[in-house]
Amino acid sequence: MHCTWDPHKNQVNIAKHGLDFTDAARLFDLPDHLILEEFDETPNEASEDRIRSIGPIAQGTIIVVSVDREDGETIHLISARFATPLERRRYANLIAGV
Repeated sequence: MHCTWDPHKNQVNIAKHGLDFTDAARLFDLPDHLILEEFDETPNEASEDRIRSIGPIAQGTIIVVSVDREDGETIHLISARFATPLERRRYANLIAGV
């Protein structure tokens, strides 16, 4: 998958969450990432379904909010942050089948 993002939004994300979209994009290359939910924050005709995913990268377990582009091969990153301890435990349980 190819990932895209807004460069300004990436700088804001780094300042707020300490996580660069370049690193967060690696999540989608790994088999252990999971889609947690799809949601629509702006219910109108022009809105896009957002996807919340979780999984490990080298720096730790992260949560990424993204949008699948219409070409079916591009993921547009909206935000990325490190998972909370509760989210990490839930992820580990899901992977373990608990």
